Amino acid sequence: MNIVWTQTGVVQIKITTFGKAEAAWGTKRAAYPMEKVNAIVKMTRIIGLLEQWGAEFEEKYIYQSPTGPLLPKVNIGGIEGGAPYRPNYFPGVCSIYVDIRMPPQVRPVAIKHELEQVLDRGGVEYEMDIYKSLLGHEAGMSSLWCTARRLPTSTFSARRSNRSRRTAPASGPTPTSTMNSAFRRSRSARAAAASVRATRRSTSTK
Repeated sequence: MNIVWTQTGVVQIKITTFGKAEAAWGTKRAAYPMEKVNAIVKMTRIIGLLEQWGAEFEEKYIYQSPTGPLLPKVNIGGIEGGAPYRPNYFPGVCSIYVDIRMPPQVRPVAIKHELEQVLDRGGVEYEMDIYKSLLGHEAGMSSLWCTARRLPTSTFSARRSNRSRRTAPASGPTPTSTMNSAFRRSRSARAAAASVRATRRSTSTK
């Protein structure tokens, strides 16, 4: 069993851009600029800003824990958009899925606020949805000491319990009680036989 004393928090975010879902053929780029009608092209702007922010975030929030440095991470782990079977249309929607790992002292709401400030500078309309968040954790020295004190006690108790189960007497008659019972039955039989013999002698003398 490995004991983890310091654990990063996690925020998982869905970021979505929107375009104009209509046929792209026969249109002039001047009349239909891609950065206005193509959701995927819009997302490339978001991804550029996100990657720049992620590099700064990973350097800024390195956390020095008692067991060694805890490294933050920003990763774009998924993307979906457009219609693969109709690439002749402008993509109407594009979404990316971002995983952010942060040190214990950073809260998810701070991540959201910081990221919004960065993306708002891009001039691209987007939606952001946090669909999972979990705070980081670091065990204090008092917790470490209490755990170290508890472990030997619980282990010793378990060993004593096992030893008690192994040495507990089995249910049922013991060898000593069985011998005493047999001895009593034998003495009763001898007494009955003596009584029968005495009765026979008394009858024969009459």
